[in-house]
Amino acid sequence: MIWLWLTTMGCSGFTEVSTSVASIEELHLSVAGSQWTATLGDELMDFHPQPCPVLRADMVAHLDDLELEVVDPGSAVPAFDGGQACSPPRLAGEVPPRPGASRLVLRDELGTLTCEIPDLAGTRSVALVPPGPWELRAGQTVTLQWSPARDLQITFPYVLLRSATDSPSVNNMTAADGLLTFTIPAILPGTYQLEIHTRSRMSCRVSQADFDATISTSNVNQPVTIIR
Repeated sequence: MIWLWLTTMGCSGFTEVSTSVASIEELHLSVAGSQWTATLGDELMDFHPQPCPVLRADMVAHLDDLELEVVDPGSAVPAFDGGQACSPPRLAGEVPPRPGASRLVLRDELGTLTCEIPDLAGTRSVALVPPGPWELRAGQTVTLQWSPARDLQITFPYVLLRSATDSPSVNNMTAADGLLTFTIPAILPGTYQLEIHTRSRMSCRVSQADFDATISTSNVNQPVTIIR
């Protein structure tokens, strides 16, 4: 059931709707070190729906015993074409490292949303297959052994090669049996940071209905040298 109250923002005609967590059907969690951010709804700014969802003022969110801050309750903002865009509700908090699973609970007077978060504290690592120095060439096919291998059964990794001036992504990657294989894109020689991020799933429940939410994490940062 969706609980809402419709409001209009001045003479602009932009509209917002007060929304209970009981109506949330999409959630994305991003973890970068100790910074955790939860986005309710589409991760990107939505340029189409009207009205825009805004969290109720009595909503509170806890990750286990830690209260998360509402950094953006959601809002209607001007779009580049003169129309309306929706900035999604966001929660955030500094979360000390914690082993084991966690529970995210969002609650207001009209409903409760609960997400079961898997263990994110374990150390992840990669190794070249076959072993060798981290000196690679543009166009080279690279295979990495991911540890722990079971991660790749539930995650969707993506790879960046970041330098001071560029951050090309790797688009032709395969992941199977604990191995990541991809081709180094056409980049200039120099020093890069190989960043491997993963996107996994967690189970959430709201109003007696279940849905899968996503977790984005930054797992591996490995210096590499691109040679001629």
